[in-house]
Amino acid sequence: MARIREVIQAINLRIGCSLALWTVNSVLLGAVNWVIMALFGLEFALLWTVVAAFLNFVPHIGSVLGVVLPVLMALVQFSVPGVVLTLLLALTATQFVIGNCLDPYVTGNSLNLSPFAILVSLAVWSALWAIPGAFLAVPITAIMTMVLSEFAGTRPIAVLLSRSGRL
Repeated sequence: MARIREVIQAINLRIGCSLALWTVNSVLLGAVNWVIMALFGLEFALLWTVVAAFLNFVPHIGSVLGVVLPVLMALVQFSVPGVVLTLLLALTATQFVIGNCLDPYVTGNSLNLSPFAILVSLAVWSALWAIPGAFLAVPITAIMTMVLSEFAGTRPIAVLLSRSGRL
C-alpha cells in the first residue's frame, strides 16, 4: 500500500506541474494573440484569444484552429487581403514560436513523451471520445507512461512512449 501511495503521489505531482505549465503557456499565447488581434482591430478579439488559449491544450490540431478561426473572422471583417494575410502571418509566427520553441522545452522536460506517442494518443482518444478525448489525450498518455514506468514488467512500454528513453 505504501508503494501504491508513493506512485500515486508522484503521478499527481508530475501531472499537476505539467498542467500548470500548459496553462501558463496557453495564457502567454492568449496574451500575445490578444495584443496582435487588438492592434489589427479584430472584432471579438477577446473571444478568439480565449478560444485559442483553450485550443492550445489540444496538440497539433488546436494550434491550427487557434489561427484559422480568427483569420476567418478577419476575412469577414476586413475587405483588404493584405490585412488578413498579415494577421495570418503574425498569429502563425506566435503559434510557431510558442508551440515549437517554448512549449516543447517546458512540457517536454516535465512529461518526457515522444511526439509519435502524442500523435497516436491524440488519434486514439479522439476516435474514442471526440473533442473531450482530444483534450485528455496527452494527460492520459502521460499518466499511463508514469504508471508503466513504475513497474519492472511494463517499463519497456514506458521507454517506448518516452521522448528520451530515460524514465
